[in-house]
Order: sequence, then structure tokens, then C-alpha cells
Amino acid sequence: MKTNLSMLMRSALTFGVSALVLLTTLPAFAMGDLLETLPGGHDAVMAVDFDETRDSPFFRAALGWMRSHPAVGPALSAVEETLQIEVQTDLDELVILSDTPPLNLAMLSGGANPMDPSSLDLSSVRGSVLAARGDFEAGKVLEGVRARNSDAAALSVGERAGVRTAQIDVVTLAPNAVLVLTGERAYRDEVLARLERGERLGARFVGALAKLGEAPGVVMMIQPNYEGEAGDASFAALSVRLKSRVLASMVMTMRDDERARVSAQEIASARQQALSNPLVAMFGLGPAAQNLAVRQQAADLFVSTSMTNDEAKILFDQVMRIVKTSGELEQGASPAAPVVPPTQAAPAPVPEDGVEADFN
Repeated sequence: MKTNLSMLMRSALTFGVSALVLLTTLPAFAMGDLLETLPGGHDAVMAVDFDETRDSPFFRAALGWMRSHPAVGPALSAVEETLQIEVQTDLDELVILSDTPPLNLAMLSGGANPMDPSSLDLSSVRGSVLAARGDFEAGKVLEGVRARNSDAAALSVGERAGVRTAQIDVVTLAPNAVLVLTGERAYRDEVLARLERGERLGARFVGALAKLGEAPGVVMMIQPNYEGEAGDASFAALSVRLKSRVLASMVMTMRDDERARVSAQEIASARQQALSNPLVAMFGLGPAAQNLAVRQQAADLFVSTSMTNDEAKILFDQVMRIVKTSGELEQGASPAAPVVPPTQAAPAPVPEDGVEADFN
């Protein structure tokens, strides 16, 4: 069991660090109504609220990370190049659905660099579904796609109007929202058929918002498709939100209540070990370890941590410095100077048993 949990925690860390790049000053938002309109059949969801985030000091870096991601990047390109919607100014909400490659031991043991999206093998992913809502008129978006593409053809999905090109399908969801499908034509046909039949995104994904507190700025959810023996978790969701502090929350549905109980104990033990590890403080992870809280409810395992904006900025800078150094070493450059944490004020005292998790 410890081996499986160790792999699970590495996977969760990969999941969490990737999201930390996106997190720091994103506001709260309610995504449930948009998620409920989307077609089912996918096992990974990423949702972002762009509203009121454009002045964030982390916004450009987060957007750059998204553009470099092999699954997210093409979707953003489709929005900007094909739909002529400016992500930085016109989008309020964005949801991306995709199929993930099967999880295997190499992935769970940290074989891929979580901060280098190009290291992900998405060769088995047939396409993706993107829902965009913002400051635009869906009807005019369709008109623009028709005008700019000589191969554009009218598309109807029930009562929804749409347009198809060789590369994408675009369907209206609401007066200010569109659904964009990329990938193989057969894949797009399957997704549109599910949409027309009324097959919607699973209740598990929509229900996760309530478990996470229904106020995330960024949400990443996955229903793992394991390769070989099933893993300990059947579902995982991570959210990041900002109130007076940056708060990251994760919920994992374990295979049974006992596995959730044991996992909660092991995470609590790992937290105590992290508090005495000097590397944790050196890399700016001290506050996250100090504020880590875990609780179990039946088969669900809830984990949360929080940081001040200044503490999050230190961690973000450290992560970016490590990523840059790794890239230089891979290109054969001389090793960079050792990472030295920037001078910072002493953090406020934190109870040894962590802070109370807020999942309401």
C-alpha cells in the first residue's frame, strides 16, 4: 500500500505543481452552469476564470504555460486564430475537456517533468473540446469563421447552430458562449452526437465543484484511466482560489473508505517529515507544508494548504528558476548557480497541526 500511495502522492505533486504555475491571483467563480452544458465522454477537465485576472503579476506567465501545453495550447490557438477572440481581453471563462493518456508507473513515479508540458506524451489523445464564454457574440463568431474559411460548411446540432471546417467545429452554447472541437473528424462527430443526445459531462465533475468549495479560479479534474492494475484513486480534483490568502484545495476519491483513512494518516506523517526537511524551506515550500491540512470523509480525501501572496511569489520565482536551469542543462549549457532563496520576512507562526481546511 505504501508503494501505491507513494506513487499517488508523486502524481498529486505533479498535478499540484503544474497548477501552482496557474494559480496565484485568480479570483473565485462559479463554473457549474457552464460545465452542465458540455458533452460527456471525457476524463479530464480544466477550467479557468479569466475575469479580473488580467492585472495579476502571474497572469502572463500562467498564460504562457498554457500556450506551451500540448493539449491546452492548440485550443487557445483555435480561439485566437480561427474565432478571432482575444484570450487576454475577451474571455471570461474557459473550459477544456480532453481524454488523458493511460496512467502508468513511469508517469506516477515522476518520469515526466511536470513543469515542461512538452515532455507529456499525448499521442493517444484524439482531440479536445473547448467552451469559451466572454465579451463576444456567438452568432458573429460563426459568421467570421464562415467568411475566413472557404471550406466552411453549416452545422446543426439539434437547435444549436454551428460551422465546420477541415480543422475545427464551432457550435453556439449561448448568446455569448461557443463550443469548439478540434481533432479528427470522427472524434468530432462522436462528441457532437453525444451533445445532441443530451449526454452531458458526468455528475462527478460538476459535483466536485461543491466539494472544492464552489469558488475556484482554476480547476483541474481527472478521472484516471489506469494502465494495468487500478490505482488507489478513482477521481481527483484540484482547485486554486484567492481570498485573503492563496488557497489550494484537492479532493481525491479513493477506492474505499479504509484506503482513504490510511492515506490521510500517511499524508499527515509526510507533512511532519517535510517540516524538518531543510530542502522544503530552501525551495519556498515551508509555508505550504506548515499550512497543510487533511481530512477524510468516507472514501473522499480532502487536502488543502494556503500561502500569503508574498510567499506564493517566492515559490513561483523558485519554480521558474528551476525550470530555466533544467532547460539550460538539457541544451548543454554550463550549470547555473545554485538556487538561493530570496531574502524574506519571517512567516507568521503557524500551528504545528496545520490550519483548518476550508471546503465550504
